[in-house]
Amino acid sequence: MKADGPRAVHCLADAAACRARGPQRKRYPLSTATAVLLKVVPAHGLTTIFYVLEKARGPGFARQGVEQLISVFSVAKVDEAVVRRALVLAWPDFEDAVCAAAAEASRCQVIVSRDPEGFPDSPIPIMDAGTALAWLADSPRS
Repeated sequence: MKADGPRAVHCLADAAACRARGPQRKRYPLSTATAVLLKVVPAHGLTTIFYVLEKARGPGFARQGVEQLISVFSVAKVDEAVVRRALVLAWPDFEDAVCAAAAEASRCQVIVSRDPEGFPDSPIPIMDAGTALAWLADSPRS
């Protein structure tokens, strides 16, 4: 794991904490994150989200944040098949590989990350949050 945690998970944690990120320092509220991330969060990411939120605002806030996330997002399973697929990807960052494998198993359309380069040869397209928002704005609604 990177010293500051996986960046894909941080996008979600930023949204849960309504933290401003990036050069424009825009805030991405949870409702925006819901659309951007297509309502799936990897199971292993919830522990990292809890950790990030707890360090930022305490354990009560972390519990509340994770509860809000799981009330809005589906949880992508991380089981033996997902871990085996992540091992086959053989990426330098195993957590990113698990995230991609979980997204693939959950049939996600995209992975949204602050670090798209961390997903080399991803089986799922990778977008940063701004690109994903633009993509969603241009996508037909079902």
